[in-house]
Amino acid sequence: FEAGANDYIVKPPDATELVARIRYHARVGRAPRDRARAQRDLAASQAELQRRNAELDAANRRLALNAELLGQESQEQRERFAEVAALGARLAQSQDLAEVMEQSLSLARRFTDADAGSIWIAEPEGRRLAYTQNDTLSARLRPGERMPLVNTVIPGDATSIAGSVAVTGRPLRIEDVHALDPS
Repeated sequence: FEAGANDYIVKPPDATELVARIRYHARVGRAPRDRARAQRDLAASQAELQRRNAELDAANRRLALNAELLGQESQEQRERFAEVAALGARLAQSQDLAEVMEQSLSLARRFTDADAGSIWIAEPEGRRLAYTQNDTLSARLRPGERMPLVNTVIPGDATSIAGSVAVTGRPLRIEDVHALDPS
C-alpha cells in the first residue's frame, strides 16, 4: 500500500470477491470522469441560467418601461378628456359658431399631434374650406393676414386630397406632403 497499491487479492481468488472488487474499482475509476462531466454540465447549466436571467431582466426592464409609458399615456388621456369636458362646457355657453369651430379644430389637432387641420363644409357645388389652422404657415403670416384658401370650394371627387377623403370617407395620414406620390 505504501508503494501505491489500492487493493490486493489473495491467490487463488474467490470468484464472488473478485467480481465485487472489479466492480468496486470500476466505479472508483469512473468517479473522477463522472464528477468532471457533472461539473461541466453544472457549469453549462449555470451559464444557461445566467443567460436566461439576463433575458428576464431585460424583459422586466422593458415591461417596467412600457408600464411607465402606459401610465403616462393614461394620464395624458385623462387630461385630454378633461380638456374635452372643459371645451364642451365653454362651447355650450358660446353663441359664436366660429369660436366653437376654431376651438374644436384646435383640440382635434392637439389630440392627433397635427401641424395643420381644416374643417370643410359640404355644399351643393363641392366642399368649402370654412376653418383652417396651420402652425407652420401661421408663423409666416404678417399680423392681420388670414390663412390662404379660406372659402375655397373644391369638387367632391378624388381630384384632390380633401375631395378624396370626403368621397371615400377614409382618413389619410400623409407624412410629407412635399413628397406625394403622383398617383
